[in-house]
Amino acid sequence: MSSAPYRAETIHGYPLDEVVSALQKSIRRSRVDEALWWATEMNVSGYGGYCWRRLAVIVSEDIGIADHFAPVMVHALYAMGLELHKAEPGPAAEKATREWNAETLLHAVWYLARAKKNRELADAYSTITLRMERGERIEVPDYARDNHTARGRSIGRREGYFQSVGRLVDPEVQVDGNPWGKAFQLERPRERDE
Repeated sequence: MSSAPYRAETIHGYPLDEVVSALQKSIRRSRVDEALWWATEMNVSGYGGYCWRRLAVIVSEDIGIADHFAPVMVHALYAMGLELHKAEPGPAAEKATREWNAETLLHAVWYLARAKKNRELADAYSTITLRMERGERIEVPDYARDNHTARGRSIGRREGYFQSVGRLVDPEVQVDGNPWGKAFQLERPRERDE
């Protein structure tokens, strides 16, 4: 019997692929109670580890740049859950299908379901790969050709070019006036510029 997700079932007879889809769609729509249900169904069916892997996808694909803290929160809860899971008595092979700590898993699901959502990065990746498949290209910008690249060195760009062009950040946020940046520019050896 295949263990492929589209053939697997949960303990209550749901097709696993539909449970996973329902979990993700519920999180996308901020349906907290439904998302908690589907995560619990996966966990009690021995798919807690799979649920955590799905949350790792959801945090980037559906929450994305709307909540920069979400990956940190999910990872921290996963790490806590993993430690608790490993501490459970019994052989490692048995633990693979044993329930994970419900509270850490549901905490992560609750957080993601209540988080602001943004699919911009998923859409960007899909659009860019589509354009690449059509053969579209963009040019490497001139400012990227500095002393750290073969072409930059071949056209005579040295440390001075990097210091005046390559190292620029935009927008630059000054914290304490960046005294180290000023000190470096005053003290750096200039012979490398030639």
